[in-house]
Amino acid sequence: MKKLPNDKTAASAASMNPDNENQSSEECWDLGEPKNLSNEDLLSTLRLIFG
Repeated sequence: MKKLPNDKTAASAASMNPDNENQSSEECWDLGEPKNLSNEDLLSTLRLIFG
C-alpha cells in the first residue's frame, strides 16, 4: 500500500522559498485605490452575498 504524501513537505517547501510567498501575497492584496462606498452600496453587496 502506498503512503500518502506528508503535508509537512509542502509547508517546508513554502517556508524555504519566502521570496515567492511575499511576491504572491503582494499581488493578491494589491487591490488598487480604496473606494468610498455608501451604506446602500454595502447593503446591496451584502444582499448579493448572503441572499
